[in-house]
Amino acid sequence: MQPVLIQFSAIQLRPVELLQNKAMRIILGCPRTARNEFLRAELHLPSIVCRIQKITCHTVGRMLCTGSDSLKGSLAPLYHDLRTPTTPYLRMILGVLTSVGVGEACINVVMSPLYVI
Repeated sequence: MQPVLIQFSAIQLRPVELLQNKAMRIILGCPRTARNEFLRAELHLPSIVCRIQKITCHTVGRMLCTGSDSLKGSLAPLYHDLRTPTTPYLRMILGVLTSVGVGEACINVVMSPLYVI
């Protein structure tokens, strides 16, 4: 399964976030004035955007560790030029990986001696 939701912006995901906020209020029995951050903390629930980023990092890491040749082949050209990924989807994935500090580590896995392109 690929993390396809990474393609959506925070604005596009806003309706899903609002639905999650409403569900949190119902679950906890809180009024509309309760702060979302406190509700998420009480339920140990990340925001939708954070959850998508986590799923993306987890999925890419798992694919790299299990030897996904298609992903490694797609990420290999990024080793030479990290600024110009081959597709907008890869650009988004690399952006998420870089924002959480694992982008370069993923590229290093791709370019390790154990993997030959």
